[in-house]
Amino acid sequence: MRDFEYLAPKSVTEAIELLARHGSRAMVMAGGTDVMVWMNKRDISPEHLIYIGDLEELRYIREDGGSLRIGALTTQAELASSQLVREKAAALAAAAQNCAGPQVRNLATIGGNLGAATPAGDLILGLAAFDARVKVRGPGGERELSLEEFLVGPQQNSLAKDELIIEAVVPVPPEKSGSGFQKLGKRKAMTISTASAAASVRLSADGKTFDQVIVALGALGPTVMRSKSFEDALKGQSATLETIDKFRFLAGGDACPSPRARRASAWYRCEVAAVLAARAVEDALGAAIGQDFSAARTAKKARGKGVAGCIYSSTVPGFPNPCAVNMQMREDGTVVVQTGACDIGQGSTTVLTQMTAEALAIPYEQVTVYTADTGVTPYDFGTVSSRLTFVGGNAVIKAAAQVRDVLFQAASANLGVPIDNLILEAGMVRDKYDPERAMPIGGAARFAQFALKKLAIGSAYYYPKSSAPDENMQGEPIASFYYHATVAEVEVDTETGVVEVAKLYAAVDCGKAINPMFVEGQVDGGAIQAIGWALREDSHPGLTSADGPPANFNPDFMPIDLESYALATSMDMPEMHGAYVEVPEPEGPFGAKAAGEIVANTAAPAVFNAIYDAVGVRLFDMPASPEKVLKALQDKAEMAKAPTMRQEVGVE
Repeated sequence: MRDFEYLAPKSVTEAIELLARHGSRAMVMAGGTDVMVWMNKRDISPEHLIYIGDLEELRYIREDGGSLRIGALTTQAELASSQLVREKAAALAAAAQNCAGPQVRNLATIGGNLGAATPAGDLILGLAAFDARVKVRGPGGERELSLEEFLVGPQQNSLAKDELIIEAVVPVPPEKSGSGFQKLGKRKAMTISTASAAASVRLSADGKTFDQVIVALGALGPTVMRSKSFEDALKGQSATLETIDKFRFLAGGDACPSPRARRASAWYRCEVAAVLAARAVEDALGAAIGQDFSAARTAKKARGKGVAGCIYSSTVPGFPNPCAVNMQMREDGTVVVQTGACDIGQGSTTVLTQMTAEALAIPYEQVTVYTADTGVTPYDFGTVSSRLTFVGGNAVIKAAAQVRDVLFQAASANLGVPIDNLILEAGMVRDKYDPERAMPIGGAARFAQFALKKLAIGSAYYYPKSSAPDENMQGEPIASFYYHATVAEVEVDTETGVVEVAKLYAAVDCGKAINPMFVEGQVDGGAIQAIGWALREDSHPGLTSADGPPANFNPDFMPIDLESYALATSMDMPEMHGAYVEVPEPEGPFGAKAAGEIVANTAAPAVFNAIYDAVGVRLFDMPASPEKVLKALQDKAEMAKAPTMRQEVGVE
């Protein structure tokens, strides 16, 4: 970002004067949700940044003279929550609610959305559904423009260099009117439209026919555009769902997305344009007559269930992968553990702390584990292959046994009890046959150090069974296996190809849940991660078939951008049911195996199997994007027609 002069006018008049003075070298900013991104990317480099976000005279929503007047600094959040906008222009309120996320909606303004002039602008689309106008002001006075006049191209508007957007003017619909908004993106929130539509309808006095229909399409052309063919076909026709369905194909013909469009192909956008336009009109009709058609739409979705399971190694297969531990109990009974095992967020430090505390019968709070500093910690193979609980835990138990031996020697000498009679129990070294004969573990550590001149320390390592198979593929390459399974329930929108995971059931056999909350978190987190892979995280855009890689195939699996690699948000989460099964592993620490990478391995195939169960199409390329699903459904329909067509022409 280059240096710039920051200017903060105190009035609209002063802002216009600054624009007139600096012209094309200046950029106006309100919420900054677009401008700051453009500047950081160096798409723009203004010499002067004119901040108008504090001009309260441009922040209002009011009804005046048969129109809603919305000040340019009205935020998306204010639009979405305005009762007046909800009552008079429901599609605009819905568009605002569907913009980005709460943080952006609290900053982004309707004036900024108009000024950005993006074809995917949700608020622009909401305004277009009401044939709204834009009022601008410059040194020569005010003028009012239609959206067609204001929007001249992708991210291009007809503002003069010294003009400022003042307000949006939305005609208040008459009685027997309604509006609707539909948006399709890669996820339910924080997404740019793949395609979108908004509509308003005005019915005849008897409510039986369409008097006027406005249908606006977003992300389907160089600007937000009207579907004139669809509008004209509906005008004067019976106001029914059948009528809408009959003519909806016209909206697909009106759409003209660029063949270089991102987020989806031009073919797919044209296909869903008709669907979204029809649904927006249906919602508008429903609002006009007081009916809700969403239940009927939901009933058309196909539902299916899928299951998948897998087996995984708790250690590195066929390769030595030890872990070493140094352990010392201080004279106050606290314990310090050193290990090279690196916690990268999976919770291994906590688990090793728990196992140390359990092995020495002391509180968790008395154990400190130092990890990962290779300058002062003993060797560990690495944080790979879900191995740290199994391998590191066994090393901890071996080191703790050495510490325990010193404690038993001290307690035996102090209490006059045979070593074989001693146990560790709740912070005490105790005679299991005479529980009254006991001493604190810290006291035993002090007695060992100062009376016996022995330190309660241990140093151990653990090598799991792991040898490469011989020439006959025989051997013990894996020390322990663990298991995982997922059942997914999906809903498939057969008109758009959109797949939603309604419910997900996942369980892992972890041997022993050292930390049940961690295991449950791993199960849920792995499942959600895998749903992202299954449905929306595209690491190689363009690879849609087995015919061969396209020109833009990405073999390094590096996302092209965060539009194509859309991580799931909380809005995309299904109803989750996570669980674990405890089948103790004889070789594992306290019977534990692992609960790591495997938890992300079965949800994606379960989802793909559920899609097949729902609609009978088998996909092999992740993610199962709406475009791939819709294409597969259409190919299946064509195949089903083939036998009939052959019979009609007399071909056996």
